[in-house]
Amino acid sequence: MGGILLGAALLAMTLSPLSVRAQSRFSTASPNPAHALAGKALIDALRSGKLVIYFRHAAIEVTGTGQENCRGTTLSEQGRNEAKLIAEQFSRLKIPVGKVLSSPSCRTKDHARISFGDFEAVEFVFGEQNNFDKLADRLTAEHDFKGNLVIVGHISGMKSIAGSPLLEYSEAALIRPGKDAAIVARLKIGDWATLQD
Repeated sequence: MGGILLGAALLAMTLSPLSVRAQSRFSTASPNPAHALAGKALIDALRSGKLVIYFRHAAIEVTGTGQENCRGTTLSEQGRNEAKLIAEQFSRLKIPVGKVLSSPSCRTKDHARISFGDFEAVEFVFGEQNNFDKLADRLTAEHDFKGNLVIVGHISGMKSIAGSPLLEYSEAALIRPGKDAAIVARLKIGDWATLQD
């Protein structure tokens, strides 16, 4: 009986999308109270260009048709409008963007293109067969280019790295990278418009 239970536990660990190493970066997907930013401090951090901003892609619709990598799922009209709103708010707030990474799925690429223009689609944002360690490394590593690093990914990325609460469509987790990396804020689609100088 013990062998069966052990075997079941090992199988569950093998099938689990959670990466222990990746998940150890953050204890929760909520902002760390010791490092949480709001108001002017948050705007200043965004304008510093030193953050990593992880978006869950905008709202989707299931089309049933299969473009390459779409699996019948694309941005809905609402999702396209959310992506446009993000572009408008980044422009209004003068938030510098140095690099944009996207998973290779159509919904994330469309979100990245509408919101930010140029982007690079990379496999590790999708999860590389549920291995999120590379994504966790990218989220927490300081970058040497000017402007924030923006990553447009999926609910599974932040879930596997930080757990709950889960990101909504178009919600962003803002991360201060580095040795003591921390989630400093989370912004839903409507929160950007509330940020003022």
